[in-house]
Amino acid sequence: MARHDRTRARLVAPWLLALAILGSPGSIAAAPADLAPAAAPESTRPAMPDTPGHAIDGRHSSASFVVTLRLRGGVAGRIAGVAGALEGSAGTGWRVQVRMDALGLRFDGPRWMERTTRSASFLAVDRYPSIRFESDAFDDATLYAGGALHGQLTLRGLRRPVSFALLPSDCARPGLDCDIRVDGSLSRREFGMTAYRALVADDVALRIRVRLRPDASAR
Repeated sequence: MARHDRTRARLVAPWLLALAILGSPGSIAAAPADLAPAAAPESTRPAMPDTPGHAIDGRHSSASFVVTLRLRGGVAGRIAGVAGALEGSAGTGWRVQVRMDALGLRFDGPRWMERTTRSASFLAVDRYPSIRFESDAFDDATLYAGGALHGQLTLRGLRRPVSFALLPSDCARPGLDCDIRVDGSLSRREFGMTAYRALVADDVALRIRVRLRPDASAR
C-alpha cells in the first residue's frame, strides 16, 4: 500500500507543479495584467502629425473579402487598388475614406468565381468600377482603443449604412507606424446581389488594412 502511494505521488507531483506555475485554468486564457501589453498613456505617446488629412499609401494598404459557398466553405479574394484618406485631428475627431478599385478584384479560388463576382449578377465592375466606404466621425480614443465604425458603403451604385469594427491600434501612431485595421461584413442582398442564393451565402466578410503616407496630406 505504501509503495502504491509513493507511485501515485510521483505521478501527481508534476501536475501539481504545473498548476502552481500556470495558475488556475481560468487564468491561462488571459495574460496577467502586469505582462499584457498596454497602450501608451495619452500624455506620453507621440501625437499624430497636425495636417488637414493623411493620404492612404496604396502600396502598403489592402482590402480582402471572403465569400461563402454553401457546399464548399469560404473562398477568399482581394482588391488590389486602395486609396483615400484619414481626415481630422485629435481635437476635432477623425473620418476615414477608403476607395477600392473593383476592377482590381482577384480571387484565390477557381477562375469561374472571379468571373462570376465581376459579372453584372454581382459587383458589375465594368459599370461600377469603384467601391467606397466613408466613415462617420469618431474620436481619438476610438482610433487607439478600437470600437464600432459606422459609415456609408457605396457598392454597385447603391449607398447603404454599415457598421464595421475598428480594431485596437498596435502602435502610437496608427496608420504611420502600424496598420489601421477594419473588419466587418455586409449583406450582398442589400446591394442588389441576389443571384445564386442557393449556392452563395448572403454575408460577405470584409477586411481593410490601411497605411498612411507620412510625407503627403490628403489635400
